[in-house]
Parts: sequence; structure tokens; C-alpha cells
Amino acid sequence: VRRDTVKIPSTLEVDVEDVTEAAQHIHFARPLLLSEVLGMEAALPAQAEILEGPSGPAVFESAWVPRLRRGQRLQLHGHSHAWRVLASAPSSGRHFLLSSTYQGRFRQRPRQFKGVQELVAGLRPGRPLHVVVTQDCEGQGEDVPPLCMGDRLEARGLQGNGPGTRLLCHRHGGEEEEGEGEELLLPLGLGGGFVEEACDSKKYGLAELLEQQPLPCEVRVVAPDPGLERDALGALPALRLEARLDQPFLVGSFCEEPEEGFEIPPRWLDLSLQLSEGPVHPPAPCTRRSRVEELTEAFYYRLLAQLPGSPAPPPPRPPKPAQAGTGPGGRHPSAHRPPVPGPLPMSACPAPPLLPLPALPQPSTPSQYGRRGPPGMQVRPPAPPGPLPHRGAQPRDTLPWWEDRASRQHHTEHDYETVDDNVQKTIRKMQAIFPF
Repeated sequence: VRRDTVKIPSTLEVDVEDVTEAAQHIHFARPLLLSEVLGMEAALPAQAEILEGPSGPAVFESAWVPRLRRGQRLQLHGHSHAWRVLASAPSSGRHFLLSSTYQGRFRQRPRQFKGVQELVAGLRPGRPLHVVVTQDCEGQGEDVPPLCMGDRLEARGLQGNGPGTRLLCHRHGGEEEEGEGEELLLPLGLGGGFVEEACDSKKYGLAELLEQQPLPCEVRVVAPDPGLERDALGALPALRLEARLDQPFLVGSFCEEPEEGFEIPPRWLDLSLQLSEGPVHPPAPCTRRSRVEELTEAFYYRLLAQLPGSPAPPPPRPPKPAQAGTGPGGRHPSAHRPPVPGPLPMSACPAPPLLPLPALPQPSTPSQYGRRGPPGMQVRPPAPPGPLPHRGAQPRDTLPWWEDRASRQHHTEHDYETVDDNVQKTIRKMQAIFPF
């Protein structure tokens, strides 16, 4: 079943038959989104069948969310009138959505401040803030004396305007100096550590706590919800209540478990379904499992960015300008990958090592036998100097390619015609032993 309109082009040749009169008893199902059912109060309660499960990132870590898949039959009972509170546990990094029907009891937890700037943000109109210094802080000249750990301060309000704005505080004296103290004007840029001096041991419900304490605030669950089998908030040392949400929810249940209900937010967890005419059990199911819903980390930060007054995410960093001969980011294109080895030229290829040749009998020099040379050898007269051969021409007396440079030099210095049979036999033996 498709929700969108099918458009048939006029060039397509199809046979169309009018079956309006013959199909009066047929009811054509209309696919709906769960967010559309939210505005159809007259159609609820009703049964529905899921045509397509929710798309997009996961919202809740609950066990009933994976069951919202195609073919699952639901019972939609109506709207939920509960509001929600967004909370997080700083110690474990978990995030929760608390319903106003939560029956646990809370106790206020002393607030902690890092610096005078956070003290100013924690002030409430007409109510002084009593804190205790938890970290030594050096003074700034004669105007700002140092603060020592254990000092009791009473933050009263701001004085001055512009860069010279100061926080007016009263520092109480010790036990021996009861009722005495001194006035301090602390600059807003002063650091240090402070903790709220709270003496309220009363237990509050969620609605009563929000009336007494503005958000955000830190609390601790001192009495878990008795209606829950396992209250995840009772084991947390601290809980930060961040914002109140008035998001609409629908009360639903699975047809195979009509007595166990859940509350689903259509705008966060939308899906496609079609309503059916099946019967719906009149009493609304119990939705105690939705009193505390744990959120996924990705959805929590997406929801936090949508809250009013939340800081906007930083813009993306622009790319670095590309320089000449470089790629994106100012780097050479070949700098990020290793060079691909290519074929080496013949001159760069190392020659295989050759075995040393046995020493040949050294020919006698002409000085020993005169200019005629040794017996059996004749001296070739030097050739007259002539023009240099062309580039492509070969020399008249070329040596074999296996002869090295030393042999070439040896031949040029001792250019004899060997007629000795012993020398020729020795050369033939060497060629047989070391064939080239």
C-alpha cells in the first residue's frame, strides 16, 4: 500500500475499466502516519496495523520499540496528558525522559560552582545564595582578598556596570566571631570552587520539586517509584533535571498484550499504519513502563539542540585554501600516499655479482724485449689520428659486450696480436669455464 499518488503518463497504453458500481462493498484502506492520527481524536480508540516501521535514528532504549515493525497490530487508545522532564546522570552519561506520573521522591542536591561567573548565574531574584569555598583562591591586590577553603560566603547581588561589575558577597566570621564578617566585591573573572550550603532535607515529588526549584537543578532519588519493578534512577548518585517538555504522546498497546501499554511520541517516532475496524478493549492500559524512558545518546543531543535557549552548534570549519601544486588542505596530492614503485632504468639496475676470474699470465712489456715485444707476438703500429666517428657509427675494432672497462683499457694499452698457442688455449679454457 502506497501513501503517495501514482501518476500514469499519457503515453502509456493501458486498459482502464470502471468498476465503481461493482465495488461498492469494497473498502479501500488509506495509509496514515502516526503523526496524522494524533489529530484524529474522533477516530480513537482504534486498532491499527503497521505498514512501515519508524525510520531514522533510534529514540528510546526500551524493549517495546523494536517490536514496532511491519505487520504488528496495535491498539491506539488516545492522547496522554502527562508532561515530561529531560534528565541526565553526570556520573554515568545516561539520559532519561521522566513522565509527570513518576511516583519517586527527590531530595535537592547542593549545587557546585566553578568560579564567580557561575555563582552569578545561580542567583535567584530576592534570594541570597549561601556557599562554602572548596578551593583556595589567590587574591588580586588589596581590593580582592584571598579566599580560603571552608570560608562561608553569602552572595547577595551585582554591583556596577560594564567591565567593572562585581559580585557583592558577605564573608561570615568563624565560630569565635559569631555575627561578624566583611563585605567583599569579587570580580566576575575570579576562579575558585564553591558548593551550595543547603540544609533542606525534605523529600519532593516531581511536580512539587519543579514548583520550588527552577531548572536546571541537581537532585537525588531517595525513594524509587514503587510501581516499577526496577527503577533505574534509584541507583544513581545524582540526577540533573534540565528542561520540561510538553511533547504530545499517544497511549498504545500491542494486541497480544492489551493490559501493558506504552506512550509513543508521534513526532519523534513516526511510522506508517492503517486503521482497522477491530474491537478495542475499553479500559486504558497501564503505562507504568513509560514513566522512565532511557534515551539514546544521539537523540539526546539532537533534542538538546532543539530546546529554546540552547546554544547553537558551531558552524563547520571552512576548508583551507589550496596552494599551487597542492591538494585540499594545503598538502601535496602525493604526500598522503606512498610512492608507487615503477620500473627502474637499465643503468640503475644493479648488476649481479661476478665470480672472480683466475689470474691470467701477465704479458711481458715491450721494454723487456725491445720494441718488438715478446717472442711470438708482433707489435701493431699506431694508427694515424683521424676524424672522430659519427654517433651512430661503430668503432672499427669493437670488443665483446661482456668485456668490462678494465679489459677495454687493457686492450687499448697493450694492443697485441696474440700468436702464442698457450695463451689461446688458456682463453678457450676460461670461456668454457665461465660461459657468457
